Amino acid sequence: MRLLKLIGLKIRNYRSIKELPLNDEYLMVENFVTIIGKNDAGKSNILNAIRIVLEEDKVTKDDFHKGTNENIEISLIFDATENTEIMHIINHDSNETAKGLGAFFSRYNNKSSTNTKIKIKKIFEKDKLNSRNYKGDTIVEYFDEDKNKWVKIKDKKLINTILNDLPEVIYIPAIRDAIAETTQKSGFLMSKLLLPLLEKQNKSNSNEENGKEKQRSITELKKELQNLISRESKKLTKKILKELTVFNSSIEEIKIEPNKVQINFSPKIQIKDKYLPDSVPLEQRGAGLRSEFLLAMFRIWAEVGAGKGYILLFEEPELYLHPEAQKKMFSALKRISNEAQVLITTHSTIFVDRSDLKSIWLIRRENGETKITTFEKPKVLSEILEEIGATPSDLFLSNGVIYVEGKTEIKVFSKIAKAICPKWEEYNISIVSLGGGNIRDLSETLLFNGLASLNPNGVVVIDSDGEQEDKKSGGCKPKPEKLKIKENFEQYGLTVHILQRREIENYIPLNILEKYFIEGYIKSKYITKIGDQQLKVNKIKSKEYFKKQYLKYFKRMESNLREIERKQNMIRAINRVSPCEDILKKIDELLYTKKHKKWDRKKAEITPKLFEMMIKEKKAPLEFKEILEEAIRKCGFEPEFSDEFEYI
Repeated sequence: MRLLKLIGLKIRNYRSIKELPLNDEYLMVENFVTIIGKNDAGKSNILNAIRIVLEEDKVTKDDFHKGTNENIEISLIFDATENTEIMHIINHDSNETAKGLGAFFSRYNNKSSTNTKIKIKKIFEKDKLNSRNYKGDTIVEYFDEDKNKWVKIKDKKLINTILNDLPEVIYIPAIRDAIAETTQKSGFLMSKLLLPLLEKQNKSNSNEENGKEKQRSITELKKELQNLISRESKKLTKKILKELTVFNSSIEEIKIEPNKVQINFSPKIQIKDKYLPDSVPLEQRGAGLRSEFLLAMFRIWAEVGAGKGYILLFEEPELYLHPEAQKKMFSALKRISNEAQVLITTHSTIFVDRSDLKSIWLIRRENGETKITTFEKPKVLSEILEEIGATPSDLFLSNGVIYVEGKTEIKVFSKIAKAICPKWEEYNISIVSLGGGNIRDLSETLLFNGLASLNPNGVVVIDSDGEQEDKKSGGCKPKPEKLKIKENFEQYGLTVHILQRREIENYIPLNILEKYFIEGYIKSKYITKIGDQQLKVNKIKSKEYFKKQYLKYFKRMESNLREIERKQNMIRAINRVSPCEDILKKIDELLYTKKHKKWDRKKAEITPKLFEMMIKEKKAPLEFKEILEEAIRKCGFEPEFSDEFEYI
């Protein structure tokens, strides 16, 4: 059983990857890794690099980063703690190299073998690509804790044992070949997917046999075959050497080193449903059914606990699956990662939002080079996202983010953006609330909370909360607290826009306020009640009741209507909405009692309606347009706005 676990990764000069990660560090690999990023960012290149090392595959001249002549280097780091065979060789071999390893694995004797690191480094030289069957040079190293450095292993027996015990790769590309997947010539996908299940099932059946000669499992037979081939190869080399020296006396040694034994078979998979008279090959069915077949396979993997010693590299597992099936696929893959290691690339919000932040790799391409972001404090970041009501996909899967203070601002900016930007959906910019009460704390803890690293194309929009007018700009002087928040965010690369007016309600034209609060709310508050009372009275036959109750009601209404007229005149008397005036408070004081404030209490409902009325009149705040333009340009797009609107 292969028990070398992949724990680290380092790539240099491979395709879009110049160096990943930067410096001499290694990218830590969890049991389940979710790789996300835009198309062509380099997600698949990471999976391919892992596959090249584990499957001993070739590279081409096109794989060298930007055509460079510098060597491609792909290093995989493994933990050998659970591999008792390798540990035994290390601790009992008497050669010099093994003694060095013995020091490295000294904890093994104390039944403690943490830090048991082995590195497989694959180096490809461009000048050697023309050589036949050139698959790069392999260097195997161990980490000597006493010397705190990597040391090359020279013992060939140990090297072969390590290479033979590397995890088996199952690679599922995003562009799937239906025939290759389902008809199975040697080495294709379905053979690899079926084998772990057959091995698990066969091993279980072997263990359950009672009173019979124990049947050897597929895994045991494969190991025996590997040993047999190695043993017979050594015998064969002696015979060949003896015959060869007859013709060439200078030959001293011949080595035949067999590769790992691979079992490949060609299953013919056919599907019959109740609407067809005969079975049909799976490759002739739709892509959706083929994806559902894969889902069924992985659910069985998860159920039986298959996958020990395997690495599953799966590109876009959500393809052709409806949302509910995507959830089941994610659940199955997550359970499989208890035994196998699973690395996926995805564009699915379902997969992203269900992944642990510590296992997410955010991939971006800058100046033609792949960059990676991981999250050092995932728990803190998870708490922040929960607090502000955002999901990881809001930030990771968008081209940019506009951070605003509250839910009201989300509704307003979304409505205006969709109205004045014909291509707003194409820009793929999220609008996320930070929560007015959270902004100060978030800005002061950016060094630790990781918020600034979520999306580099971020624009923060905050109210000025100013109370004094700035005569030069005609706006408000921001409160010192807001200026400090701006400074904190900008230190970490986020663009901050402080509104020129007190808050977004100060951008609503006076005629919209009059129309809504006079014609809308006030009339509905009283006239609707009159209508209700009329309907009620019509159902009552008693004339006496009509005289007493109905006329009494209209006396009260007469007084109310006078109050309505007075308040209408007060609103109409507002000649100008000051940029620094608390317009919500002013309207509420005019129309309502202190105990029953309307606009302030239902701001998230009323304010968006007022901006909708502006949009219907083909008007929008010029400053909001400028904010959207800045966010769009930051994402690398040339913004387009509607000419039908008047920007005020």
